[in-house]
Amino acid sequence: MNPRGPFLSNTSSLNVSIDNNFFSLDTKYILKLNITNTFAGSSYAITTNWTIQTNAPPKGGKLLVQPLVGYRKTTNFMMNCGGFTDDSNATSFQTRFYSIEANTGGQINYIQNYTSAITADYVFDVKYFNIPKTVITVYCEVKDNMLAISTLSQNVLYYYLYSILGYDSK
Repeated sequence: MNPRGPFLSNTSSLNVSIDNNFFSLDTKYILKLNITNTFAGSSYAITTNWTIQTNAPPKGGKLLVQPLVGYRKTTNFMMNCGGFTDDSNATSFQTRFYSIEANTGGQINYIQNYTSAITADYVFDVKYFNIPKTVITVYCEVKDNMLAISTLSQNVLYYYLYSILGYDSK
C-alpha cells in the first residue's frame, strides 16, 4: 500500500496529481479539498467537494475473425467486433483493430484509428517471412464515449506461402 495514498505529488503544493491506477471501475469517489489561508494574523478556511463516478468498460460482445488460417499476402481476413452493452451513460462505441505477431515480442503490426465501424478487413504481413508459419493475435478494442475500453482477441494461424510451396523468394 502506498503511504501517500492515491497522490503522486506533494499534497501541500498547489498542483496535486492523483495516480490513475488508484481508481477502480464503476466506483463513486468524493474528493474533498480543504484550503486554509493565513494572512496578517487572521485565517479563513474554504472547503469544496467533487464527486467522481468512474465508468465500467463495455461488456459482452464478440470478436469474429475469418478465416482462422491464412497465407502471407494472399488471405484477406475479415474482422467483426460488436454486440457490446454498457451499464453506464455511454451512448456510443468506437472500435479499432490491431494485430501482434507471436515472434516479435509484442510489436504491433497493424493498427487503425478508432472508428464507428465494427468491421474491418485486412491482408496481414509478417515480419519474419522466412519461417513456415506463425500465430498472429488479432485484437479489437471497444471504447465507449466515456473513454472506458474493453479488449477482445483471437488467434489466427498464418503460413508463409512460399515456404509451403518449397520456394525461398519473397
